[in-house]
Amino acid sequence: MTTTVAVLLSACAGGPANGCSRVVREDVADDSQLHVIASADIDYTSEPPTSGPHAPGPLPGIYVRTLSGPEQVGVLERGDVVIQFRPDVVSGASLGSLVSDRVVLMPNPALGPNIVLTAWAHKMECKGYIVGQDDESPIAEFISTRVDRGPSPHSG
Repeated sequence: MTTTVAVLLSACAGGPANGCSRVVREDVADDSQLHVIASADIDYTSEPPTSGPHAPGPLPGIYVRTLSGPEQVGVLERGDVVIQFRPDVVSGASLGSLVSDRVVLMPNPALGPNIVLTAWAHKMECKGYIVGQDDESPIAEFISTRVDRGPSPHSG
C-alpha cells in the first residue's frame, strides 16, 4: 500500500503537466454515523465533503445535476468515488470514459478547481486540468486506489 500511495502522490505533484494536486487525507467527521434526508442543509468541514452526515447515495453513473452533500457522502460511504466538474470549463462527456460501476460523475458550478475527486476522507483537486491535454493517470490512480475504502463498502 505504501508504494501505491507514494506513486499516486508523486503522479499528482500538481505540476503544469497535469494540473492535479496531491491527494489530501481529511479527518473523518465526528457525525459521520448520522443518517439524514438528502435535502438536509449540512455544514460540512470541507467542500465538497468527504465524510459526515449522509443520505443514501444514488447509483454510480453520469448525472446532470449536482448531488446534495448528504447524497455525495452516501456515495463515498459505500466506497465509491465522486468526480465533480465545473460545467463552464469542462464537458461532462469528456470525462465519461472515467465512469465505471463505482464512479459518480456530476457537474458542480460552485467548484473552484476544474475537477474535484472525492472518496471517503480523501480529496484531489485538479485546478488547471485540461481534458484531452493533460495526463488522465492521476485521476485513474485516485479512482483505483480509493474504491472500496468507505466504511460500508460494496460486498462481492
